[in-house]
Amino acid sequence: SRGLLQRLPRVVASQGGMSATVPGHWSNIPDQEVLMLQDPLLEISPTLQFEVGVLTDGEDLAAHAQARTAAIAGQLAAIKEVQSARVLGKPEVQGPHRVRTTIRVEALGRVFHQVHLYRRSGGLVLPALLRLPVKHKDAYLDVMAQIQRSMAYRKSSNM
Repeated sequence: SRGLLQRLPRVVASQGGMSATVPGHWSNIPDQEVLMLQDPLLEISPTLQFEVGVLTDGEDLAAHAQARTAAIAGQLAAIKEVQSARVLGKPEVQGPHRVRTTIRVEALGRVFHQVHLYRRSGGLVLPALLRLPVKHKDAYLDVMAQIQRSMAYRKSSNM
């Protein structure tokens, strides 16, 4: 339930310069390049996957999110195991530097939402993909908001 998720301890997970605050029971999926996490209570893997991209000067975050989400929905729809993948609604602006988009995916007899959390950080855009069974989406709204607010990227220098 949403209340229970709110009370769970939080940890800062980080990998490859990316970091975010997530529920403490989520486990890291080992990957050198990106931060990927699994919620053991959810059957879709990975639960959360981070990336880093670049925004061109003056590019609108919502427009960027909409175009990227549409492209990903197209890529998903081309996968043999996926029956359908469609973007739900317009990008939801969560704040001056945060936008959320959702793709409804039907694959292998299951329906889930792939929620894209975008955060602008200077000239970078930090997108995270969160895969949630539809029945759990509302319970994870506060978790999603916290992850999105906490997402950060620091390029490590090996000099």
